[in-house]
Amino acid sequence: MDAPSRQTPAWQDAEDPRNPRRGLRRSRIQFHWTWFATVILLAAALGTRRIPGARPDWPEIAIWATAAGTAMLVGGSLVLHEAAHALVARAYGARDVVLRFALAGGAVTTDARQLGARGVAATAIAGPLANAAITLVTGGLALSLDPDAPTGGLLWGTPVTHDPTGTALLVQGLALALADTATLNALAGTINLLPIPPFDGGIAIDAVVWHLFGWMGAARAVARLVAAGLIGAALWQFMSGDIISGSLASIIAVLIDRLGQGGRNR
Repeated sequence: MDAPSRQTPAWQDAEDPRNPRRGLRRSRIQFHWTWFATVILLAAALGTRRIPGARPDWPEIAIWATAAGTAMLVGGSLVLHEAAHALVARAYGARDVVLRFALAGGAVTTDARQLGARGVAATAIAGPLANAAITLVTGGLALSLDPDAPTGGLLWGTPVTHDPTGTALLVQGLALALADTATLNALAGTINLLPIPPFDGGIAIDAVVWHLFGWMGAARAVARLVAAGLIGAALWQFMSGDIISGSLASIIAVLIDRLGQGGRNR
């Protein structure tokens, strides 16, 4: 979710009293071609590396069917994440809501003045909560369909070798797709809870501080503190002779600081 603007963007739809639509039907939804390219690239990565490594005995058609199914499930999860933002924003009174999907994710933009601080916080947290719900549902279905489905999915799944055919192969392919979808949703929800802008956790922190003290920018301050801590750790690593770890910490520090600046621009 993008940090809501205090001023209604000029490109948003104006409220039309003649249109009685509610919920997502009152929201503008925009898909950029890069979003579809990301889904295709995910399917390619799964079909060439992930699934052959997890199920080395599967035929090619089963591997690619599972890869395509997983990519579509993950793409649908991204849509549900942003839809959760939009629905909660509507519930708190937002009139102008725009859902945009591009590259590896999406964003919801609305007017913070229509939501208030509590509405902004609730809208921000709705996305990670949707990821958590999807993780529980897809992970549970994966285990119920195939106990051998790698519950860790992409991150820590282990190869399982057997030679299923027919319906058994279809069920196991669906189970593996659901397991990987659960893992990616858990990862996406966790990342979005980071207390730095432009992630949902940073927006929620900004909203809480805005409500309590009338000040916006708490998440940027957190980002600066985290970046400063990482720079200190990087210097320590360099002094200890660990060039690789120090360089990695420096890169992450710069990235977090730039993210914080991007949150300010939003």
